[in-house]
Amino acid sequence: MLITYLRSSSLSNYDFCEQQYYLNYTLGYERSAGIKAEKGSILHKVMECLALLKLDFQSHDNPQLEIEEVACGKLSIPRESLMSISVAEGILNKVFEYYSGKSIYGYTKKDFKDIAGWMYTVLSYGKGVFDPRNRKVQDVEKRFDITVDKAWAKYIYDGVEGQLAIKGTIDFITKIDNNTIEIIDWKTGKRYDWAAGEEKTYEKLCKDQQLMLYYWAAKKLYPEVENIIVTIYFIADGGPFTIAFDAEHIKKTEENLQKAFVRIRNNNMPKMVSYTQSSFKCTKLCDYFKNAHPDSKDGTNTCKFIHNELKRIGMEATTKKYSVKGHNVSNYQCPGE
Repeated sequence: MLITYLRSSSLSNYDFCEQQYYLNYTLGYERSAGIKAEKGSILHKVMECLALLKLDFQSHDNPQLEIEEVACGKLSIPRESLMSISVAEGILNKVFEYYSGKSIYGYTKKDFKDIAGWMYTVLSYGKGVFDPRNRKVQDVEKRFDITVDKAWAKYIYDGVEGQLAIKGTIDFITKIDNNTIEIIDWKTGKRYDWAAGEEKTYEKLCKDQQLMLYYWAAKKLYPEVENIIVTIYFIADGGPFTIAFDAEHIKKTEENLQKAFVRIRNNNMPKMVSYTQSSFKCTKLCDYFKNAHPDSKDGTNTCKFIHNELKRIGMEATTKKYSVKGHNVSNYQCPGE
């Protein structure tokens, strides 16, 4: 299977369903995000705007805080009003109007209340300890694209050589002191591992591949920082969980990346969750089950159609024939874009 980069969501997607991974990342097919995911993106954008306002406060001695935001237009806020709840509510209103206005879903007052409730939960937790405006901001929505300089990470496709890259976006990074930063990742969904079918306990979060990958990336991005702690905040399901990783996790993360890269690269027949497609993962959680492939003459859904083509003509021919026009397996798109 073609693979030039890994990210936390692609690793999770492969564990959830190999066939869905192939359709998403190799062929470039798109699934609808779903209204729950969109609502999560709105909350993320609100937190991003609040963090960027604080960053502007830290960086400039202006009487007005200003931020250029596609989703919000230009915001101009007096310094003395920064901590006002009305500022957060104003940002929420603008972001909600923007996203709901271009969505395919019909947003309701309840949807707005859900997002507002998440925002109030974060801003009020522990007397505002997770409010970005109360933090020293290091980075906001920090993107990373790090080449793995290891012999095992080399790939060759159609005569083109390259090295595996690790890509992703970290929601929020704050500076605790000169030797310590904290990564904060906002989650609006359930504290649940859908691939394993079990709750994410604290013990499991200490081995979570996304959090370990963030730690690994942060060590590359900020080599001068001695201590990096990682907090994942399940806003609607359990609150914040903070994990302190160490050098052993760097080694373990790279071992996990190597195993995943080799496993995906050598996979020429990705497994379906169930060939009969009777699993709820197919019927409830996958667009490729629900929608017929456009080349199917008998209405066979996208998942099974591509699976049958893989068996009929093989991985290389299927990839060349059915990849989305213009899709590049090396392209990375930020969550919520």
